[in-house]
Amino acid sequence: MPTAANLTASSTPARLHLGYIDGLRAIAALVVVTSHMWNLYTRSSAMPGVSGFLTNWLENGHLWVDVFIVISGFCLMLPVTRFRTIRGGWQTFYKSRARRILPPFYAAVGFALALALLHHHHLSAALILSNLLLLQDVWPQSLLLDGPLWSVALEWKIYFLFPLFVWFWLRFGSRAVLIASGVLSLFLLALYVHLKFIPDLSLACPWYVFLFALGMVSADFTQRGEYSAKEQRQGVSGAWCALAAALALDWVMMHCSPLSSSSEQRDKVRVLLLPLSDCLVGLAVAALLFLLHHSAASQSKNTPLTFVRLLLSWRPLVFIGTFSYSIYLIHLLLVYDLGSRLIVLLHTNNPIIIIPIDVMLVLPCAYLFHLIFERPFMTKPGVKIKTEAQAEAAAVVNPAP
Repeated sequence: MPTAANLTASSTPARLHLGYIDGLRAIAALVVVTSHMWNLYTRSSAMPGVSGFLTNWLENGHLWVDVFIVISGFCLMLPVTRFRTIRGGWQTFYKSRARRILPPFYAAVGFALALALLHHHHLSAALILSNLLLLQDVWPQSLLLDGPLWSVALEWKIYFLFPLFVWFWLRFGSRAVLIASGVLSLFLLALYVHLKFIPDLSLACPWYVFLFALGMVSADFTQRGEYSAKEQRQGVSGAWCALAAALALDWVMMHCSPLSSSSEQRDKVRVLLLPLSDCLVGLAVAALLFLLHHSAASQSKNTPLTFVRLLLSWRPLVFIGTFSYSIYLIHLLLVYDLGSRLIVLLHTNNPIIIIPIDVMLVLPCAYLFHLIFERPFMTKPGVKIKTEAQAEAAAVVNPAP
């Protein structure tokens, strides 16, 4: 599999080097999987000293979900910035998104239902209906089936805003999109808090609307030819500053709770800081995508970005990135089922031993799931797609019928 592939000529006249995006997506998926495993086996207990420095960050697996949201906005916006429109209109965009997202999603729901019945869990009609209607983000009880589905349900709702954001971008520019998405995120957050009908805002995450817009704006800023050389240099410098500042501030906030406090106290601190923390991570990811894309487009060599881009374009990572959606959908179901069996089989619950084995078992299962339920729906027939990121971009350019 090529490390820097391009869309077919029927998709776009320009070459899109998107392998590194799949590598980044793969890392995010693997960290989310490892984080869930770590929290399951350690019961979210922080550690002191060197061990804590190396492992406590795994408690914050939620922050890596931000990566998926920003990447989604970035990939969907790339072809729009070239054609200045959503080709086929908003109706075909919604159809292509439904074709791409829903079949594997409902397959995962069916898998979760089957496991629940196998283990004789109680399944109410409301629980099943909320999962079928993608309400996991606003009705947390439905997460009893498959926890990670909350972010898919939320992203699905954000897709309905994408044509509106594109129209806003065409008329008023990127800054207006950021402002509008920020205002909408704050409005939804205030509404949820006021109505109190969503008990866990860390799952509803209305500020993900802003993160998705950050990805869109980052894609807009990657366009060459529209800016002078000086403006491009200023953009790169600004992106580096945003990346460094966002990561530093987020690290400080996420580690402001002392290790001596209970896991409940640390969780409360994280939830209170989550909107700002997620936005900082989103800003860092958007800046990184801009820098990587600019580096690939300008074919710069012997720079830190070149090393990062080559690392993210490593073929095994790109390969994992092609089925990262399937990994995300079913990994927790597999971990709960396989993890308990491994503990009994190996007579240990040491996460250092169990987690690598879990990952090695989850990946082939997720890839099989991908081949059956995801790959056939990644794009319309006749369009050759080699990476997940290409499928995201091609869904806008060559929407499925």
